[in-house]
Amino acid sequence: MATPPDPQHKALRNIHVALWALGSVLIVGTLFTTAAWQGKLNDVPKQDSIAAEPEVPVDAIVDGKDAETGLIAADGYLTVKQNCTSCHSAKLITQNHLSRDRWEKTIRWMQKNQNLGDLGASEPIILDYLATNYGPQNTGRRKPLDQPQWYPLK
Repeated sequence: MATPPDPQHKALRNIHVALWALGSVLIVGTLFTTAAWQGKLNDVPKQDSIAAEPEVPVDAIVDGKDAETGLIAADGYLTVKQNCTSCHSAKLITQNHLSRDRWEKTIRWMQKNQNLGDLGASEPIILDYLATNYGPQNTGRRKPLDQPQWYPLK
């Protein structure tokens, strides 16, 4: 007389069958997708109809800004684009509004901590551009209190 399979053996067999089925589905799906991607199946339309974004020339100016970086197209922006965006996004520039002194301190910090080399004759051009176009802005908020008056709560 044969003994019935124990529950653990039955569970392992079910897992084995499920994994085999999943593997088969993945292989068939991969083959189908590969054939469809290569356009070898007649009933699968090619994706040529998707409109590609028009290619913008690298030096295009749109609405007064460099189309590639978003930097304001003013004197010195090409120098900033060449020197700054080779290491980081232009967003790091456009989101900040610092004084010339703070921009210079930021450059010194990058030179000390981020391996930025000597900018040479480009540095004054970069600082002029940043201070003029990304200098401090009046945000409409009140200025910070100089000496707040603290008092004990009762």
